[in-house]
Amino acid sequence: MRPQSRWIMRMVAGLCVSMLFVTTQIPAAQAMDLPDTSSGSSFLSLLSKFFSNNKTEEPEHASEENTELTERKLTGKTPKAEKIEESFDTAVVGSISAAQALNTAKQNVVVTDGYTNVRFVRDVDKQKGADATVTIAGVTYGAKFDEVVPLLALGAGGGDNTRELQKAVDLAAQRGLGVTLSPAQKYVVTDQITLPKGLQYFDAKGAQITANMRGQADAPKSVFATTRDTVGCKITDMTLNLASAPYTRGVMLDGGENIEVSKIVFNHLTYRAVEMSATDRLVKNITVADNFINNTEGERAQVGHSLSIVATATRDESDNPVKGSRSPVWERYATNGTVSRPIAGFTGLTIINNRIRGGYYGISFSGVSDSVIRGNDVTANTRNISIQNSSNNNLVEQNQLTNSISSGVHIAYDSDNNVVRDNTISSDVSVGQGLLQAYQGCDNTTFEHNSVTVKGDAKSSPSWILLVGTDSHNTKFVGNRIDGWAKRAMVDVESIWDGRSSETNLRKPGPNEHSYIPDKNGAPSPVDNPKEPYHGGRGDLNGTVISGNEFTPRNKNAPVIYVGAEVSPGRSGKERLIGNINDAVIADNVIVGNQFSELLTTHTGKLPGIGEAKINFKNSSVVKR
Repeated sequence: MRPQSRWIMRMVAGLCVSMLFVTTQIPAAQAMDLPDTSSGSSFLSLLSKFFSNNKTEEPEHASEENTELTERKLTGKTPKAEKIEESFDTAVVGSISAAQALNTAKQNVVVTDGYTNVRFVRDVDKQKGADATVTIAGVTYGAKFDEVVPLLALGAGGGDNTRELQKAVDLAAQRGLGVTLSPAQKYVVTDQITLPKGLQYFDAKGAQITANMRGQADAPKSVFATTRDTVGCKITDMTLNLASAPYTRGVMLDGGENIEVSKIVFNHLTYRAVEMSATDRLVKNITVADNFINNTEGERAQVGHSLSIVATATRDESDNPVKGSRSPVWERYATNGTVSRPIAGFTGLTIINNRIRGGYYGISFSGVSDSVIRGNDVTANTRNISIQNSSNNNLVEQNQLTNSISSGVHIAYDSDNNVVRDNTISSDVSVGQGLLQAYQGCDNTTFEHNSVTVKGDAKSSPSWILLVGTDSHNTKFVGNRIDGWAKRAMVDVESIWDGRSSETNLRKPGPNEHSYIPDKNGAPSPVDNPKEPYHGGRGDLNGTVISGNEFTPRNKNAPVIYVGAEVSPGRSGKERLIGNINDAVIADNVIVGNQFSELLTTHTGKLPGIGEAKINFKNSSVVKR
């Protein structure tokens, strides 16, 4: 080569390097003005309108390490791979099958889908370190994976891709790498893909995966499942179609820590989207973020039975007096006032910026502590958020919760020190209990600065909007704005649920129209639905605070606040339970309008052989003076 030609080539190479450097340093604000030339659609482009209110501020500059991630966030597209041109020693094809059909054996064969390039080199086999091989014109070609295992290299595409997917994640786990799919490809799986320890990530790059498998009620299946010792794995960016997968979880996390499930569209869900299980060890630091979950059931006219995001710790039932019950948690508590303790549990769960439509529970915690539920948009569940069974020290904030058939946020069964704040809750379909509620042994719950709006009428409305009851001490409703129609009262405070007590000491004979259980005929039990007169409460209810709230009542026949102190012989009929209400503070609230019967209605129940309960207020002025 002539010296002048070499000089020109060095100049061109230097210019290319300089251009590359400049490209990786483009500020985010400028990069957004660049034309989008990518045609591959990933998760973010599909759902950008759903998450426009939850944008993450980008760094001013993109480093070489996060250039691809930043480009995907800015454009909503998976970036295309460097274009490889055909040459005398390189063939370029679109699939493994196309490579196998070549009849000339060049030095290199590049398989590309436009987003990922896999270079196969002639005469490199497994003995020479190849991670994947293909035979072309009778010659073995091999590819080595140093950063990622692309499924493209294993020939997946068309038909059942279960085997290739499992092979890819197993190889990546052995090498400490991740797996990527092709954005434009549609995959089919017919059995569980196990994500073993060592796998760093499973990034589908926006691809569609259809599950064709059938679980059973007593033997559900999973599309993706981690192992108990999985650490530091990210499962992200796909559309998961579950219409042909009854009793099938989208993602099952059986233990593990530092795992992320994000940017997944779960379509036609009928069972679980993301299920987390803690059986015999503590599960830590799981993030479930930016997913869209579309349940088949749970709309206005239905009561769905799918749980979208659920974390359940196995409980020790060795001392449960009602083993085999259809509703063991409720029946145990109603029998002796106790809750089975979790064997292990969860800590550090982060459930953020998910969009959930339909189902039985939108987000469900059981045995979860020190965790956060933030920025989610949840609608059309029976209960949008449920925190139960020894779930302590959790924060529920800044969520948009709409059209729950029963509760917006439900806290129950020995779940202490939870804070529910700055949430926006609205419904025109609720017909159940309170939109915000804590009962059955939940101490130190704080509901603060929430906005709750309920539309309804005498036939279709919740019984209450705020509810505290049965052994749940030091519950605080502070600084909330409550507007709506409630059948029995806007706020319900009751120490014991017993209809035999609640129908006594009334101004006129008949059922107590404000109480949880109005009369001795009882309310349906969750076990088998026959009515029972007693549903819970072992004694006094202490330290309830209702202060600094703004109430706009809409039912002129119901009080703003109802306080009932009741007594009971218990479920056995042989106990002597007296539920005084002590140190209650109901003060400094603002009442808008006059659509209510009374500001405060109180009741004290009395039964022969047991006695009468009492109410001891610290302050019962209700409103600001």
